[in-house]
Amino acid sequence: MQHRRERVLCTPHRRCEDITCSGCAGRSWSGVPVSEGAGTVAGMSHLFVGVDCETSGRVFSNGARLIQAGFSVRDAAGTLQVFSELVRPRRPYLWEEEAFQVHHINRWDVESADDADTVDAHARSWLHHQFPDTELVAVGLNIGSFDFPFLHDSLPSTMTLFTHRSVDLNSVFYTLDGQTGLDGNRWTWLAWKRAAAQFAQQQLADQPGQAHDAGWDAASAIIMHEWLISHIRTT
Repeated sequence: MQHRRERVLCTPHRRCEDITCSGCAGRSWSGVPVSEGAGTVAGMSHLFVGVDCETSGRVFSNGARLIQAGFSVRDAAGTLQVFSELVRPRRPYLWEEEAFQVHHINRWDVESADDADTVDAHARSWLHHQFPDTELVAVGLNIGSFDFPFLHDSLPSTMTLFTHRSVDLNSVFYTLDGQTGLDGNRWTWLAWKRAAAQFAQQQLADQPGQAHDAGWDAASAIIMHEWLISHIRTT
């Protein structure tokens, strides 16, 4: 990805080329060692991958398209590796102000980003390098119903690395509805979701990005999944 040198463009979504700049993280980053009891799959036939996307609108069938893709995996050492890139959609596509109010990615940055085919090649190479010849299982919030249509359309080669099975974290939260939480009381599904999100936010406090950045949200999905697995295994 080519990054412009103007410091005004140095944001969580667009970086300059000054490696000393605190706002610049490049296309990928790593951090957050695996926590005790987390659900890693090293040596197994499948690998959980945090997946998230930001889009130009709310509904794919209405013409909205992918504008940022994020993936996150644990490497063999248990360190969280994160990929995040802006995507310039194929024209025409729908741009909705409501979506901008969520992700705050401006259209100028999107139009200046690499096209979907280029990002598709970057993402596939990055994922394949992490764990070659391993079945990838996507993990995220509303991953199948919302993210997949956008990702399959814009990143078709990358998505062939994933099995059709996925882990929707909302399904796990609903499954835990009424179960005993960390304080000894019965928690609603929303309480489970809030606790998992808060844990992920704490773990990512020193990492680049923020909520509604696709890479940050992909990393958050992996951490929430691990937190849930840890709780389920100890109850």
